[in-house]
Amino acid sequence: MNAQQQHWDERYRQGEHPHDPPLDFIERLLPPGDGRQALDLACGAGRHAALMAQRGWQVTAVDWSSAALEIVRARDPRILTVQADLEANTTFLMETNRWDLICVTFYLQRELLPAVVDGLRQDGQLAVAFPLVDDREGVSPMRRQYSLAPGELRVLFDELEIVHYEETNPPPPKRRTGELWARKK
Repeated sequence: MNAQQQHWDERYRQGEHPHDPPLDFIERLLPPGDGRQALDLACGAGRHAALMAQRGWQVTAVDWSSAALEIVRARDPRILTVQADLEANTTFLMETNRWDLICVTFYLQRELLPAVVDGLRQDGQLAVAFPLVDDREGVSPMRRQYSLAPGELRVLFDELEIVHYEETNPPPPKRRTGELWARKK
């Protein structure tokens, strides 16, 4: 286990994020699953995985934090959890045309995004939310590699049919966020 994994495990063990509600746009747009396959990448404490399972999706939740995955299993034992380092790309390989829904929130790994799109079945849905560059006073600085420029999210997924797109602008200290719900044509 590397230092970054230990850091996140400790944050989850100290109670960070286990009760965060699902993002509004995901809760609003998520249809019934009817047993279809959903993937929550970098799921954290599983707020979206639990919502998907409640709505009838067969959910696989992937994260590198064992503490986060313990929380996910406690929330809903029907969720299949997979501990994987997505950056190493050795312990979880994205299957092509496998998923009816993929959710990725607040984990931006640009080189993973083409595989995410390829992982969707035809008519598969994608729900993503990523931090935007936000230099406003009162907002914690963030490395550029982990945030998107305004408008960049729409361009990254321009081959998909966009159902919802919004760039939020909450008051500081909350960060601006890009939200997208799309469908593979």
